[in-house]
Amino acid sequence: MSVSKEEINGISSNHLIVIDANCCIFAAIAVERYNITGRFYKQLRHLIFKCNEKCVTLGFYEIIKIESEKNLFKELNNITGFQQLSSSYVKMNCHKECRDNLDRYFKNKAKLCQMSATTQEISDCKEFYTQHKSKRSSYQIKPDVPCENDLKILISTKNLTDYEVKRITTEDSDFTSFKPEIKTTYDIDIMALDELPKYFHEWKWD
Repeated sequence: MSVSKEEINGISSNHLIVIDANCCIFAAIAVERYNITGRFYKQLRHLIFKCNEKCVTLGFYEIIKIESEKNLFKELNNITGFQQLSSSYVKMNCHKECRDNLDRYFKNKAKLCQMSATTQEISDCKEFYTQHKSKRSSYQIKPDVPCENDLKILISTKNLTDYEVKRITTEDSDFTSFKPEIKTTYDIDIMALDELPKYFHEWKWD
């Protein structure tokens, strides 16, 4: 009996994983000589490495690239080790190294996907969140619908037709708090950052 590619690798090469902007930043922050790394750095680097090794597509949108580049320095400033660096010159070099890591990811590791979200689809997505948030207690979720860029990422990923399974890796509660609902309505699996080890085990990617 033949063994499928998915059974061999734990995940098939016709699967797509979109890593959101914050996760791209976390993976890019790595300056070993100063012991500076982003949150979930090891898990994200392992995800990127294994996806490239197994020919699983890592996808991004132009808005993810723009947001990552825009917020990289802000995230660096949240790291104690970066704050304690001795001079602005050292900080500048550290930022450049992380920016280079980010550029290499977008140029060499991931595939640019085309944004595809109509005005009606965005309106429907807002209604999706309004309906489901109204069913929950206010302390569990954000009071408003997600920003339009997040809605576009969700809709555009749904509209990609070349992949059997589509996933988004994120720690954004607008996605992680609605995993079952998003799966049912948009057929997208939401992979919360703190659950990556579980996926690695299921896919035999430990």
